[in-house]
Amino acid sequence: MKCTNLSLLGTLHLYREAGPALYELLTSLAPEVITVEISRFSLKFRQRAMPVWFTVLARNLGCISPGKREHAGIRLLVRQLRIPYEWTVANRYAANHGIRCIAVDMGDFARIELPAWHQELLSRENLEIIASEPDFDLQKHFSARLRFASMFLSGKKQCCEAAHPLSYLAHDQWQKREDKVSGRIQKIAALCSRVVHICGWTHLVTGGPWPSLSDMLMPLNPQRMLVPYERN
Repeated sequence: MKCTNLSLLGTLHLYREAGPALYELLTSLAPEVITVEISRFSLKFRQRAMPVWFTVLARNLGCISPGKREHAGIRLLVRQLRIPYEWTVANRYAANHGIRCIAVDMGDFARIELPAWHQELLSRENLEIIASEPDFDLQKHFSARLRFASMFLSGKKQCCEAAHPLSYLAHDQWQKREDKVSGRIQKIAALCSRVVHICGWTHLVTGGPWPSLSDMLMPLNPQRMLVPYERN
């Protein structure tokens, strides 16, 4: 049975400036339930770990020359440490409208990666490597990524298999994750009339070398939208 009330909103991770546009889009779609590409484990772990992460970050940044502490790469890393804006915006909308906001991702990868962040991602060595790279304009960085995503989703941009945005799905574990999340969304969509799923934009890609979340949800006829600009 086809469902025309499932919307997939693709975001640029870490692009917090898109938060207001995401909230506005949720308002226009008026969902009955929102699902987000994050696991319950990740949310709980981040909430507990953030004070430690930022303490470690401040200590190790003190070993880097002041002129490099505002490097765009460092600022991106700071964004990575916070609760993803997609969840923050979705959760705020859900609270304001009395609906559910559900974390539907698997926690397998987070269980491996997050506990190691304070020793690896936030190490003095890693911060020095990031700060040694050429600096860049953060807004131009996101604008370029947004243009690429828009062109790729509209078919105006092509990539070889090795550089394809879905190349990570060549690994069985990632494919298993895509399948699991798809199944969870389908179960929710079977019970609710208007469902919005918020995820990274690559999950909106269809017809690639590997089946994506959108491919797996195609029987539900979802509308796919790139936040904040494009509709597909």
